[in-house]
Amino acid sequence: MKDRLFIFDTTLRDGEQSPGASMTRDEKIRIARQLEKLGVDVIEAGFAAASPGDAEAIRTIAETIQNSTVCSLARANERDIHAAGGAIKPAKSGRIHTFIATSPIHMEKKLRMQPDQVVEAAVKAVKLALEYTDDVEFSAEDAVRSDMDFLVRIFDEVIKAGAKTINVPDTVGYSIPALWGERMKQLIERVPGSDKVVWSTHCHNDLGMAVANSLAAVMNGARQVECTINGLGERAGNASLEEIVMAVRTRKDVFHCDTRIDATQIVPASKLVSTITGYPVQPNKAIVGANAFAHESGIHQDGVLKHRETYEIMRAEDVGWNANRLTLGKLSGRAAFKSKLAELGIVLETEEALNAAFARFKSLADKKREIFDEDLQALVSDEGYATEHERFKLVSMKVCSETGETPLAQLVFTDDGAEWRASGEGSGPVDATFKALESVVHSGADLLLYSVNNITSGTDAQGEVTVRLAQDGRVVNGQGADTDIVVASAKAYLHALNKLHSKRERAHPQV
Repeated sequence: MKDRLFIFDTTLRDGEQSPGASMTRDEKIRIARQLEKLGVDVIEAGFAAASPGDAEAIRTIAETIQNSTVCSLARANERDIHAAGGAIKPAKSGRIHTFIATSPIHMEKKLRMQPDQVVEAAVKAVKLALEYTDDVEFSAEDAVRSDMDFLVRIFDEVIKAGAKTINVPDTVGYSIPALWGERMKQLIERVPGSDKVVWSTHCHNDLGMAVANSLAAVMNGARQVECTINGLGERAGNASLEEIVMAVRTRKDVFHCDTRIDATQIVPASKLVSTITGYPVQPNKAIVGANAFAHESGIHQDGVLKHRETYEIMRAEDVGWNANRLTLGKLSGRAAFKSKLAELGIVLETEEALNAAFARFKSLADKKREIFDEDLQALVSDEGYATEHERFKLVSMKVCSETGETPLAQLVFTDDGAEWRASGEGSGPVDATFKALESVVHSGADLLLYSVNNITSGTDAQGEVTVRLAQDGRVVNGQGADTDIVVASAKAYLHALNKLHSKRERAHPQV
């Protein structure tokens, strides 16, 4: 029998800390449902003390999810523990994940606490968390730069206090695989009672080694990996869930453990997270990138045609590629449409929302010969944006771009119901569109990112545009999808402006 490797997904917490990736409660629920379908063991749904919105999102996810443990992060203080305990209370299986920094630089410069005080706070937090759940995880923040003897001491004390999972994080992405594996091995050997807990690792990707470090920890006794879909996360991101899962599964000769992940749900999860957060997946990304199973070289193509395993170590369909065709068309009815949404884990709360989404589906089916699951995810996300209070809304637009001439964009949009006309010139049709909008809106926002990603294949595919704007220290991502890239760009820009002006709080607001 192989050991069980637990997958702890923190897309909804650490992943949400990526600039502009903050989500609404409904967006978090959609991702949580997909994570449950994927077979994730633990869903870290948020940081309850961060905001009332985050606490409410965690509570709703706890009410919704049945087959995964729902977890809330909490610092080692009473306020955070109480907030986390209240948020996970409805969960069928709930966990509190409490942490405190243990490195000399963090204890001295950030916490301004002595080592004895840190140990005392950690033990107190674990004992308090046990009043809410018997599943408590403890993390030593910045373990990578912590003194080994001090780590042994604090882990010993929190295990005695009742912690069931001990997490060893490379918070700043500083380690390398050989050293990280050795650190995990030594801790398991030296900490009293190490056989009574699950050892976990949480690695960041600042030096590009988050996955490698995580796998080195697994090879040396870790049986939980904390990771995110697409490697999303603060700074350079976290260890990528899909890479961890498929590395362990593909190299069974090396890893004496396996996960309960349904790998065919990996690509759908990747696309959903990309759509909601506005972070496109790079084409050469392992497992979920568009080129992951593509072969350009003639030698490679010849080999694959003769025998797939000459150049492919995994099958594309095993991770969810080529399994996303939707059999609905423009003649399909509402019942079939609603059934397909349910299959994708999408629940529309009202008949009005269903009718609006169905109308958008019919309109899209008139433009596209084939409809895919990803089209539906984008369609529902677009519909979700529309259900928020829209100060700005696109009515119509006309763009003229001709070789040798300056592109011109003319738009009609509404601002709180009042209709405005705008025109602008630019270096290209998108630039002209944005300048036209700003000539009326005068937001003063800085454009930090503009990205275009095709949702599916084919020349009739919808284009999904992400626009990242910054205004007075606040960062937001706006998205728009359309078969016309310029129209999608206008929608994305207006969506970002709506977020900047909206009073509706993100679950975890970023300022």
